[in-house]
Formats: sequence, structure tokens, C-alpha cells
Amino acid sequence: MAVFFLFLSIFLFVYIWRFIIRHRHMSPSPSTHSTLATAQPQVIKYDVFLSFRGEDTRVGFTSHLYAALDRKQILTFIDYQLRRGGEISASLLRTIEEAKLSVIVFTENYASSKWCLEELAKIFERRKNNGQIVIPVFYQVDPSHVRNQTGSFGGAFARLIRNKALTLEKVQSFRGALTDAANLSGWSLGNSELESEFIEKIVGDVMNKLQAMSSSHTTGLFGIDVRVNKVESLLNMKSPDVLILGIWGMGGIGKTTIAQVVCNKVRSRFEGIFFANFRQQSDLRRRFLKRLLGPETLNTMVSLSFRDTLVRDRLRRIKVFIVLDDVHDLTRLDEWRDLLEGRNSSFGPGSKVLITSRDKQVLKNVVDETYEVEGLNYEDAIQLFSSKALKNCIPTVDHRVLIDEIVRHVQGNPLALKVLGSSLYGKSIEEWRSALTKLAQDPQIERALRISYDGLDSDQKSLFLDIAHFFIRWEQDKATRILDGLYGRSVIFDITTLIDKCLISTPTSYRSCDILEMHDLLQEMAFNIVRAESKFPGKRSRLCHLPDVVHVLEENKGTEEIEGISLNTAMLSRHIHLKSDAFAMMDGLRFLHFNQYGPPGEDKILLPPTGLEYLPNKLRYLKWYGFPSKSLPPSFRAEHLVELELRGNLRKIDLSMAENLECLMLMDCPSLEQTSINEVPESVNRKLKRLYLSGCSKITEFPENLEYIEELNLSGTAIKEVPSSI
Repeated sequence: MAVFFLFLSIFLFVYIWRFIIRHRHMSPSPSTHSTLATAQPQVIKYDVFLSFRGEDTRVGFTSHLYAALDRKQILTFIDYQLRRGGEISASLLRTIEEAKLSVIVFTENYASSKWCLEELAKIFERRKNNGQIVIPVFYQVDPSHVRNQTGSFGGAFARLIRNKALTLEKVQSFRGALTDAANLSGWSLGNSELESEFIEKIVGDVMNKLQAMSSSHTTGLFGIDVRVNKVESLLNMKSPDVLILGIWGMGGIGKTTIAQVVCNKVRSRFEGIFFANFRQQSDLRRRFLKRLLGPETLNTMVSLSFRDTLVRDRLRRIKVFIVLDDVHDLTRLDEWRDLLEGRNSSFGPGSKVLITSRDKQVLKNVVDETYEVEGLNYEDAIQLFSSKALKNCIPTVDHRVLIDEIVRHVQGNPLALKVLGSSLYGKSIEEWRSALTKLAQDPQIERALRISYDGLDSDQKSLFLDIAHFFIRWEQDKATRILDGLYGRSVIFDITTLIDKCLISTPTSYRSCDILEMHDLLQEMAFNIVRAESKFPGKRSRLCHLPDVVHVLEENKGTEEIEGISLNTAMLSRHIHLKSDAFAMMDGLRFLHFNQYGPPGEDKILLPPTGLEYLPNKLRYLKWYGFPSKSLPPSFRAEHLVELELRGNLRKIDLSMAENLECLMLMDCPSLEQTSINEVPESVNRKLKRLYLSGCSKITEFPENLEYIEELNLSGTAIKEVPSSI
């Protein structure tokens, strides 16, 4: 018995000693930097990863399954490329990790593809390590043949083993994954079952599993449950009435997040889902009808008006959940007013609408009720801030005092807590006190956000302002490429820094490309920084707001302080008339972007008959949709130009000085003459990587001296062949 107590005492001593040592290391020193880093949570970009054998079902069953998932707004990754052997790409393996669940469509020839089996093995590795949900679908193949690798399915697998000379380890890995998949509860198409009904069952299963996961995916959203429950209660989800609820609050308070979580939670109860950001997106009526009625129905409609009888007849048959996010302007709601005011005759019974806005007047007379989003309570704010500023470290007494003061100053704004907490992670107590001092000088939440901005170097500050004004909702790769050209160096490190400091983010992707995002409050801060440069728009460094751009261009108020101008011409309600020398005083201009988002329309920017007489020679990026001149100004040397995209009346172009040009897009220029691009100067040839001439119907021959082209689009030209070296 004495020996037993001796061993017990030793065990307890060792256990307690390890506990003390571990927590001593986790507690950051009051005067030193905290160096304890923690593993970052896996970024989730997709709801579903769809694995299938392309040759078997790409244009049939799998495409129908993908379309059905898409109609339910289930974000699904599908690899459209037809793979023929080769090693699976690292990006595709990473995509599997970025999906909540995987759907595997087993067909007779699935096991004949090493690519498919690599996907399968990765999926089950993810399932083992991270608990990813897997749904097997057996399409015209017996599950037992998959489980045991027998029958025609087994024959395909045997041929793969022979032809690819797989290692024993690979074969065992593939066999194990096939057996594990077939042992899971899944879906098998019956002999007499309609494919459409079969697909509906699969989609329903996916939605149920995603909904069950939704609660676990909100664990980092402190205070979200009580807010979501309140919104659901106000919407009266069980009522057959069509209800419209306004969500009102300041920027960064969590309006969009609440709407997203509610939408994800209830999506399986509705036949149609539509989520739109009014501030960032245009042509919403077309998007809305396409999403809810389908592209086929849309193509048959003569009118897209919400007053159209056919439109209203179709909509009133559908139970829908609609989110109109960030509605900041009453005029943007005008075309929706009839639909919303006649809600009970516009949508199917039980439909619900959420409208989020910072402006209570926008919601007035439109919604049935308004839910005001307040700041997080003290406990939730403490948890959110600590999760960013301390991660898994235990706070000291000094930290606790400062956390209390910081949280009280920030007043429960989730975005401010997140940004400020991230900026203080790993910093000393003195730096925390310094941050608190700055907050004390200005109690407004924007001050909290400004701290992260003030910690940037001058180039990073400039980059942040450029992204805020010109590159929000751009693909990150494209924006990075253009910014590289604007700064004359790689900016990927700086962009990563901005992401790490929560000043920008890439929460969503499109066709596997990350999309740059920035919270409204941060973007508004960037706008205010530039506005503070001068009360006169023409003396500010960046212009992207419609009234400012129109005023400066029409009134010739530009100065050398202007570095960038961006304008969506689709937002113009009238033509704007530029003088020939509209850019004559803008010698500092390096970015000029006139685009037209939305459906094609008439050119809104007009010039006198003499055309454009001047463009600044410092321009590095020039895009002009509906370019009104026949040529670039003769005085424009283009020696700094990195990317040029013109659409419109262009007839001639001189590239002799464009020695830094990497991307040339001359599209829909039917008058462009062959002589303009007969021969690209050798100085240009060395750097030109992308050439787009689509829609330039007069171009009959491929330009000479092009050797380094990586991307090429010649559709709509009269070019018959290209050099074999391309």
C-alpha cells in the first residue's frame, strides 16, 4: 500500500508541475512581446467539393447536380477541365481542404482515373483529420463493386494499376478510400428512379448537413446567437405572411454578418434564395430574376420590369428568402418599391425579406419592423477582443486592465474589436498603452480602426488607399498584377500584411480566385483620409465617387495631386462632356479606369471632334470602356504604361515607346487598322505577356516579333493562323 501511495504522489507531482510550466509559458510578460503563435483555423471557401469522372457525367448527371446545388445557392466547386492523366495540382488539393463537405459521384470508370482517386484519398484524409462530411453518390454502379473493387468498376481499377505502375502504398491508399466511401451512408440511383428526383434527394441531404453545421461555424462570432434568434423571431418564420424586416445599425456593427448567418440557417426552408449587396453590385434586377426564375425563363421574357405580369405570376408561386444588403440610397430602392409594397401578392406565402442599412430613413415606409443592432455586450466584446489580441495566451493583470479600458472605448463594435485586437497581438504592454492613449484622444470607433492604418509604412498606406478606392471585389491575382505595375515592384508582401492586420480580406472566391474585400467602415475610413487632403476634389490623390469624378473632368479641375481615377460609366444618368485637354493638369495620374459594369449601353463620355489631346506620361494603367478617340494623343509616350485596355472607336495606336507594357487589350475596336499592330517593337516584345484583340475585325495578320505571349485572345478577328512559336 505504501508503494501505491508513493507512485500516486509522484504522478500528481509531475502532473501539477507540467500544468504550472505550461501556463507559465502561456502568460505573456508585461514588458516583452508575446511570441506564442497559434495555428490558424482552416479557411472555408466552398460549401461543397464535387468529385466526379469528367468523361462519364460532365455534360449529364453531374452538370444537373451542380445546377441544382447552385439554384439553392450552395457554393460548389466543380473542376470544369477535362483531365487526362498527370499529377493532381496542389491548388485542387487545397480546394478540398477549403470545402465544408465533399460529394463524390462514383461511376463505372471513376477508378480508371488516377486524378479522381487522388481526390478521393485527399477527401478521406480531410475526413480523418478534420471531420469533413462525405456524401457518396453511386450513379449506375453497384456500391458493393466500389467497396470490394469488383465487377466493371474493379476492372477499371485493375487497368489503372497496370498502366500507371502504382506503388503498393498508393494502391492500398486508394483501396482503403474506396472501401471507406462505399461503407458510408450515401445515395444509389435505383433502376426505376427518375434522375431529377434522385438529384433533389441529394441536394436536400446536402442542405440538411450544411444547416446542421451552421451552428458550429458560428463559434467565433461572439454574441451572434442571440441576434440571430431575435431576427428569426421578428420574421415569424412559421407564419405564412410575407414579412420584411429592416436591420439597422452603424458600419461594422454586424448587420451583414447577422443576415448571412440567418440566411444560411433557414435556406433549406425556402425554394429560392437571393442575397445582394446594393452598394457594390449593379444590375440587381436582372441578377434577382436570373437567380429566382432561372436563366432559361429570363431569356424568354420580353420585359424585365417588376410590374410585368409574367414576372409577378412566376414570383408569387415561389417561397423566397431575400436579403438586400447595405441599402444606402433611397433611389436604389425605387425599382423595388412596387414589389416590396405589394409583398403579399408579389411573393409566395411564407416568403421573408431582410434589408440592412445604416440609414433608418431608407427603411422607413418599406419594412414591417426594424431591428436595431447594438454593440456587443461587455462579456462578448471581451471574448472577441481577447481571441484576436491574445489568442491562446493567458492575460496578465496589466493586460486585463487594458482590455477592460479598450473594450469600453470601442463600445462593442465587432469590426473595431477585431481589427484593433489583431493589430495588438504580440505587442508589448507599452504598445497596448500607446494604443489606448490614441483611443482616449478620440472616442469614435474610426479611431480604433485608424491605429492599424497608422502602423503601416508609407507604401502600405498608399496601397491600402488604392485598394479601398479602386480594387474592392476584384480578383486578388488581377489586382496584384496591376498594383505591381503601379508600384514598379511586387506588392504581394504588402497585401499579405494588410490581410494579416484585418484591413482587407479574401473571404470569398470566384472560379478559384480570391476576391478582395474590405469592410464598409474601413473603406469609409480610407475615403475620409483622402477627403482630408483637400476640400477640393481636384486636389485629392484618388477619385472614385461619381459626383467628384464628373465635377473634376467636366470643369477641368484636375491637378497634379490626382494619382488615380475610377468611374463606372454605367452609373452615369447623363452624358458627360470632356474637353480635349481634360487631363492636361494631371501630371501625377498613374491609374485611369473607365469601366462599364452591368449590361452594355451607349458610351457616356464624349469628346469634341478634335479628340483627346493629352494624357499624362506617368500613366501605368489605362482602361477606357467606350474610348471616344480614334487614337491616343500624339504627345502620349506610354513609356511607363504597364497595362492598356481600350474598347471603342480606336483606329490607330502607336506602341513604339511602350517598353514596359505587359498587357494589351484592344477589344471591340472594329475600326482598328492592321497597320497599327503589324510589327510590335522589340522593346515592347520583351515584356508583353497578354494580348487581346477580340472584336477587332479588320485585323487580318498576327503581329510580328511576339515571342513571350502567355495569354492570347483573337476571337472576332480575321487572323487565320498564328506563328508556330506561340
